[in-house]
Amino acid sequence: MIEAETILRLIETVDPNDTEKLDEIDARVYCYVRPEEFSYVSMSDNTDKDYCCYSFIAKYLGPKEKFVGLDMSRLIIRYTRSREELKAIRPDGVKWIRTTFCVDMGSISSIHIGSTIIDAGVLPTEELSELHAIIQAIDYERRSSQNHTNK
Repeated sequence: MIEAETILRLIETVDPNDTEKLDEIDARVYCYVRPEEFSYVSMSDNTDKDYCCYSFIAKYLGPKEKFVGLDMSRLIIRYTRSREELKAIRPDGVKWIRTTFCVDMGSISSIHIGSTIIDAGVLPTEELSELHAIIQAIDYERRSSQNHTNK
């Protein structure tokens, strides 16, 4: 899933003080966790066929994208800065999530989903670490569901 990989890469490289980039991640996550509401379409000028949510891209990446007509103000849920917002997007199959913060290193999160444990690498904040693990868990669930359907 290309969008999950993009979100994970952004989380791994963002400076926690870069509010514009955090807002971009928040908007991407908003679209990603609502696949029934947002379609991912090929960007016409991108040769590698990266897939993105037009609704959020319109605000963050400029005029080359088409706006779908969504009220952008409702997109900005602060997943990258709020543990409460993260709780709302945890997959149903999550048995537990553990986040450990070390002042010198940063934060590491683990999610137990089904019989699988997913770890996020060391990231600068607890919220980014937990979000990274949650996006991996959602991607894992979607891939598992897709593989199960294709059998």
